[in-house]
Amino acid sequence: MEIEAKFNVPNAKMLAHLDALQQIAGFSVLPGKTKHLQDCYLDTVDRRIFANGYALRRRRQDDGDWVISLKGLGGADGAIHRREELETKVVPQLADQAPETWKQSQVYAQLQQMLGSATLNLLFCLSQKRITHRLADANRIVAEMSLDEVRLTINGTETTFFEMEAELKADGTEDDLRKIVAFLQENFFLLPEPRSKFERALAQFDAPRKTNRILSPAERAVLSSITAVNARTDTYSRRAQALLAIDEGISGIVAAERADLSERQVRHWRSEFGKAGVGIFPDRILEKALYPAPPPKLAILGQAPIAISARRILWQQRQLMVYHELAARLGHRVDDVSAMLNAVRGLLIAIEALWADFSSAAPPDTSLPEKLATLLEDLRRTMLWQQHAETFLHGASSLSLSNLRQQWLNHQQIATDALNDFLDSDSFRQWLEDFSTGLQLADPAQSPHSAETRRIFPAYLYRYLATALGAASAESAPSPAATEAALARLNNYAVCLSVFGDVLGKSKNRLAKLPLTLAENLDELYHRQSIAAGLHRYLAFGVWDAPADAEPAASPPTDATTVAAYSATIAAEISQLQTKVIQLLAKFNAKNYWQTVANVVKRL
Repeated sequence: MEIEAKFNVPNAKMLAHLDALQQIAGFSVLPGKTKHLQDCYLDTVDRRIFANGYALRRRRQDDGDWVISLKGLGGADGAIHRREELETKVVPQLADQAPETWKQSQVYAQLQQMLGSATLNLLFCLSQKRITHRLADANRIVAEMSLDEVRLTINGTETTFFEMEAELKADGTEDDLRKIVAFLQENFFLLPEPRSKFERALAQFDAPRKTNRILSPAERAVLSSITAVNARTDTYSRRAQALLAIDEGISGIVAAERADLSERQVRHWRSEFGKAGVGIFPDRILEKALYPAPPPKLAILGQAPIAISARRILWQQRQLMVYHELAARLGHRVDDVSAMLNAVRGLLIAIEALWADFSSAAPPDTSLPEKLATLLEDLRRTMLWQQHAETFLHGASSLSLSNLRQQWLNHQQIATDALNDFLDSDSFRQWLEDFSTGLQLADPAQSPHSAETRRIFPAYLYRYLATALGAASAESAPSPAATEAALARLNNYAVCLSVFGDVLGKSKNRLAKLPLTLAENLDELYHRQSIAAGLHRYLAFGVWDAPADAEPAASPPTDATTVAAYSATIAAEISQLQTKVIQLLAKFNAKNYWQTVANVVKRL
């Protein structure tokens, strides 16, 4: 059993920084050795080895010898991988002995059980420049660290990626490995890599072969995750494998063989996917695939220097944004889109409030994450409109909003496509890489401020509280514009309370309860107001998002009667929400709440 921690390394600069370390988690980093390896992976045409949860690798080492390995896939728990590994060494120069050595190995015996009469074919090869360091505690070698620069060429296009592995040795313990993982995550924010090099390369190998795609990139990522976090023989994993195979342009017969399903089952799930998308999987399976491992929580301590807290908060918000990205890309559940939107807002607040305490360098340009927040909000609003309409129509089979709902669905698809295009854009991915690398390589000891976080935090708290208190009057019902402005300012205050939650401790809930309740009601009010305005335009122009200079429709929409009834319902809800918002605003602006904040700050 191989036990190792695997991390994604974003670029060569970070790899060189890790190579220069002299200590990791209190363990000495011994002088390194450089190796050059060539790894070739083999499987049958229908990928029987992969279907059984293994990869077959033939490695050529610097000395010319080959090592053939049968490695288990999956088994990742965060950064730590546990997987079966069988190896046999073959010396190519001894041609008369090599076949005999191979056929007598445990690798060969287990492989034959999978292959039957099928023959092996070469899938692809990749090359590695590997720098290895042993990590020692006095005379005890606890682990071997490998820093890998991996090159893969597919159809003439070369791709390079970087990884770090720390493999547990005989004298090391799993506690040692956990210390190494914690050190790398807390000091360099390295992200766990759940996939093997084979799985990363296979994803790129398959991509150019796709012909008639049935999956979007996000859907493909979700199905790949389903196969990774569930046993490959699991019912849902086999279903995902079949759809992934069809997406690669593979015939139904081969897809059925690969997934161990009948052709009839493959046709059925292909048809169902066309109707419901990833909804053909239960929520518990989707939840596990979308969120396989939560990002590690970085403690924000009141007595820590503000520079250290600022760096950690910035990274935490970056992690949360990326963590929710896949689910938000699908546009499948409004809560997923909201979660990513909140993380982006948190990142923007953290940059605005904390950057000067963390670094003397100019803060990053925030125009790209601001654009991302706008795209997420647009998608979220469209999904909320449809949710609200479903509630209105529930139990009323005679009512129809068919034309309006189709326009909303079109709007949602446009919003989803725009979000995915932006997230895939070179400009945003480069921004994220530059921002991440800057945080990973920063030295908090060189930061401009060293005051304790608990002494600096109140300034941020009062700044956002003052802005939120001035957001709207408690004396009259807010207009749509005032509602939107008040909501934005309250959200900023709520985010401030959230990112400094560790400093506030249990007091966070006391401070957050009222503004969060107010923000929720303002959000509901603005949501209803935006629907009401849209319905008015729809009845007048026949188009939900009609421009200001649109010509009135020649005849009312086919679902105008239901829309009119829906408008009346919305108007009643707006009236009730306005009354409730006025009451909550009065409480928020009252002296009692300010005194609660002051008492909490005093104890810091």
